[in-house]
Amino acid sequence: MLSAGLLTRKSMQTTRNYFFDILRILAVLLVVTSHYSYMFDTSTVLTFPREYLTGGIGRLGVSFFFMISGALAYLSLRKYSVQEYYLKRVYSILLPYNIAYFSMAILFLILSVFFLYPGNPLADVLAGKRAFHSLLPSVLGFDHYLHGVYDINTAYFTGEWFIGCIILLYAVSPVIYWAIVRFPVCTMLAAVVVTLLAYDKSIVNPYWSAQVRVSDFTFGCCSYTFSRGSRATVFRRRQSACCWW
Repeated sequence: MLSAGLLTRKSMQTTRNYFFDILRILAVLLVVTSHYSYMFDTSTVLTFPREYLTGGIGRLGVSFFFMISGALAYLSLRKYSVQEYYLKRVYSILLPYNIAYFSMAILFLILSVFFLYPGNPLADVLAGKRAFHSLLPSVLGFDHYLHGVYDINTAYFTGEWFIGCIILLYAVSPVIYWAIVRFPVCTMLAAVVVTLLAYDKSIVNPYWSAQVRVSDFTFGCCSYTFSRGSRATVFRRRQSACCWW
């Protein structure tokens, strides 16, 4: 009986939750399809991509990414202290982002010997067209987020608004985690209210705002909370059955 219970517990702990893997694949497909469909914006023959595949499905895919991030943030905050959690986010997001950002900027700077790439922030700084401190939002991952949401002139290199948005959500995630552990339903409702109040149509890209996306992120945290509760119930039932036998 004891061995059966231990085997059941071990099998539950090692079982991988494939739901988020499937959701991640779906999100990638939606975002990639949306981005590639923009090439048909000016087409008078193929109007289906412009009318049905651009924008909407891409935003849905991004919502899935925020939900996955929320669920994984919940899992990390269960394992690590807040300080460790923040350090891991810096290592996993800001460090790779800066490597990619400045590697491409240096590459285009070298290739500028053969062709001109307008808008290279590093080239503008070296040419004296921009101040060196204008790269600070880029180093922190907020350059395109500030430009896309608040129309601030930053030295953004490409459309990486998601980085700034997810950094803000990760910054407040310990508070969200604390609230969800104690008041999951109320926390989810509060996040929805924040989203509705923060959605401003006068902004060029309101759906890029962290305040708007906080409900997606919180929903991911809540989904993991509720799924843990349902798995615990199933486990207790299986454990009772094993003990009975």
